[in-house]
Amino acid sequence: MTAQTNADIQSAIRVRLLNKEKQLSAQLCASGIISVETLRSLMVSIDILFDHDGQLPLNKRKSIANRFNGPLYIRLFRPTPAVRKWIDQRLHDWVISAFDLGRGFLIVQKEEYKTLNELTTSNTFSDAEREKIQTIFHEIEDNVSDMELLLETLRNDFPISYRHALTDKALRMLLCERRRTWTHFADIGMITEKELSEQLDEISQLPHTDSMFKRLMNLIRKASSPVEKET
Repeated sequence: MTAQTNADIQSAIRVRLLNKEKQLSAQLCASGIISVETLRSLMVSIDILFDHDGQLPLNKRKSIANRFNGPLYIRLFRPTPAVRKWIDQRLHDWVISAFDLGRGFLIVQKEEYKTLNELTTSNTFSDAEREKIQTIFHEIEDNVSDMELLLETLRNDFPISYRHALTDKALRMLLCERRRTWTHFADIGMITEKELSEQLDEISQLPHTDSMFKRLMNLIRKASSPVEKET
């Protein structure tokens, strides 16, 4: 690896980290921490950087910024307090989507930073090469600091929607856990494949409405109840 140029080393590491981003993003979606919509946005951002073979810095995330900042009319009128209040009360879906994207992106970047730190503390690189890799550390640090600021601003501007976003995430994580639980029951023979299909269909048909809190409590009570298979 010492024969490689500094640019080659940086590109190779960026590609390796982007692969890690894909893996982490898919795991977050599978566990319900982020939505499928957020997963798609993260994958688009990753694929754009992949197309440049690691040549672009990891903090070049225009697609993330555009999705996070919302449509043009929101960007234009958001500075007006009365409009912000109206958005907070009426446009929960956009704010929830932005929170979800920002939170998912932040989690991935922090984990990516740990991966890079583990990589550079190994004996793979020389001291001179480690100095060049510091550039990538700065790119990830920029992503983390920028998103933390954006999330804090969004949380302050839209407190009602922020609470909706937390509830949305909690419900999604619980539904994912329910899917895993029923699948496990089928794997060990406690329920049939038909019963599994019925349960998964029931979970997938749960709508997102203002009664989310009631459904969440019902699911928690259901999850705490023992499952009995009819004989």
